[in-house]
Order: sequence, then structure tokens, then C-alpha cells
Amino acid sequence: MWADPLPSAMTSQRTDFLETARKAADAAAAVHKTQAASVGISDAREKGRADYVSATDIAAQEACVTVIRENHPDHTIVAEESHEGDESGIPSEGPVWIVDPLDGTREFGEPGRSDWAVHVALAENGLPTAGAVALPALNATLTTDPPAQLAPPHDGRPRMVVSRSRPPAAAMIVAEAIGAELFPLGSAGAKAMAVVLGHADIYAHS
Repeated sequence: MWADPLPSAMTSQRTDFLETARKAADAAAAVHKTQAASVGISDAREKGRADYVSATDIAAQEACVTVIRENHPDHTIVAEESHEGDESGIPSEGPVWIVDPLDGTREFGEPGRSDWAVHVALAENGLPTAGAVALPALNATLTTDPPAQLAPPHDGRPRMVVSRSRPPAAAMIVAEAIGAELFPLGSAGAKAMAVVLGHADIYAHS
């Protein structure tokens, strides 16, 4: 991920950041899986899916943020489900963690779907340093280092990932131009990781 040689202390620090990102994403993923198993998505839908998902979202965020605080108590955290940080006032200097404990809420609430994710990222002085995307339904967590090894090209039409609910017009134009097979998915993280995992070839977004 980083081409320039780095002092050993800096390399160790970045390894620590990456491990924190992975652990934080896994902590949130564990909450989602546990609550989904104990309550049951079908039961939750009958009782009011929005309330259930919201409660799970908040619990997952708390688990995620706790990991970050334990490892880096002096870092800023911007988390979606709280007022931990104001997006309009994110500091441009220093380390800032960005947490989305559940991306793909609609898909999470539908039995059998796996296209929902947990996102954890660290930016230092405005530049991305480490990140992790957990796909709880697939029992997978992918991180920025080591770099992903893309799957080899496959025979047949290119498979293009697009938004399940709001495919952009630009993506549809590209798909028609190259004869792509559309692959609608929910979470942005799930879409990007579909390319990394070799389930799709292109993620088109406007």
C-alpha cells in the first residue's frame, strides 16, 4: 500500500492502526451476527424492523468505537450513529477515525442477503491511512494491507456492480456501451468488495 520506505517506528504504527481497524470492524460485525441470530430478522420485521435495526446499529457502533478508544484514546472519532463528531467540522490535521457500523440497512433487514457491511477507516492529516470492511454475512473482513489480489479475468460479459436501489444513469450508459451484465447490490462496501473478491469486474458509480 505504501511504496516509499518507512522508518521502522512508522511502519509499526501503521500496522497498529490497521490492526485496530480490523478489530473494530470485527467487533461491530460480531454484534450484528449475534443479535440477528438471537432475535431473528423475521421476528424483528414483525415487531418493527426500523427499531430493531437502529438498536443493532447503535450497539455495533459502541463495540466498534470502544475498540478504537482502547487502542487510541487521543484520536478523533466520527461515527454515524452518534454525535461523536460533526462531519462539517472534521479536523484536517491529526488522526481521525470514520465509522459506519452498518452500511446497507435495507439489505440487513432482508433475510438471506449478504450485501451489507461495516466500514472503519483512519485518515491522518486528511489522507487515508488504514481501513477495513467487514462482511458479516460472509464471515469476511478485508483490509487495506496486504493489498487485495484481484481475481483473474473471466470469460463472458463483464459483470458490473451497481446500486440496487439507485443505479446512476452514467453507470447504465457505460454498461450498455461495453455490454456489461448488471449486478445490483446494496452496501457500497459490499459492492467494492465484490470486485476485490472476484464476484464482479466493475463497480460503476457517478
